[in-house]
Amino acid sequence: MWRDWVLLGVLVPAAILESIFRDELGWRPVALVLGVAPVFTLLWRRSHPLVVVAVVFGAHAASVAVTIFGAQHSAMLYSSAWLILLPYSLFRW
Repeated sequence: MWRDWVLLGVLVPAAILESIFRDELGWRPVALVLGVAPVFTLLWRRSHPLVVVAVVFGAHAASVAVTIFGAQHSAMLYSSAWLILLPYSLFRW
């Protein structure tokens, strides 16, 4: 759907800019990858919602592991708030 592409076009630059300009971010390259890569799964959330939820929440678990394994600050981006959409696609499925 076109709305997924618009959401993708907004979230990817937001995550990139946040990972560049946010000061208290642990392991910046890892935060960038774990913040941008799962956004592309939005394109498949309507057809394969369970797989998308598993992949995205697995990536978020990895960003929490960054904090546990030595980073002083969290590697989670604020722009990852789009995760709220995923349980809705599971219920809609």
